[in-house]
Amino acid sequence: MLHLRIIVPTDRSAVVQEMLSADPAVAHVIVLPGAARTPPGDVVLCDVVREGADEVLETLRTLGVDRAWVPTRWSGTRSSRRPVRRPGSR
Repeated sequence: MLHLRIIVPTDRSAVVQEMLSADPAVAHVIVLPGAARTPPGDVVLCDVVREGADEVLETLRTLGVDRAWVPTRWSGTRSSRRPVRRPGSR
């Protein structure tokens, strides 16, 4: 089983919730309205059986959830930083 944590724009949250709840490959749908800060939106958590993951992810793409929050203003900042070595890390 795969665990998904999805940040959904508030205006698309109801559609995403309905889609996930209706899909037999999805279980344990949890919605945290307004919980996401960066980017802002609702946090939706769910478990998906491996066999159904491709279809669920494709449906989310069709709904535009993957394109809703493209972090263009962060380009070249966080993603390009080297990992920080901390005590106890290997």
